[in-house]
Amino acid sequence: MQSYIKRGRFGEFVENIINADYERKREEAEKEEEHKWWTLYVHSMSDKSFTEWKKEVIGNSKKEPESYSMTNEQVEAEKQHVKGILKKISPV
Repeated sequence: MQSYIKRGRFGEFVENIINADYERKREEAEKEEEHKWWTLYVHSMSDKSFTEWKKEVIGNSKKEPESYSMTNEQVEAEKQHVKGILKKISPV
């Protein structure tokens, strides 16, 4: 450190330390994320390879659903379905 100060390059010394720390933290975060993906893959019991499975999951998660809303017909059908369930458990 003293040699950097003597040569007027202390800023470079600090920058190198900060960059090295940033890289270490980034690599740790990537490793942790990959471990989480691996854990999900193992629990999924998929027949696909890890790489194929991960590409498929990431690809599907980026797709937006066509619509969050229900049509009037879907609402009425759901109401009838729920009423049927409630009739089965109703004590009257």
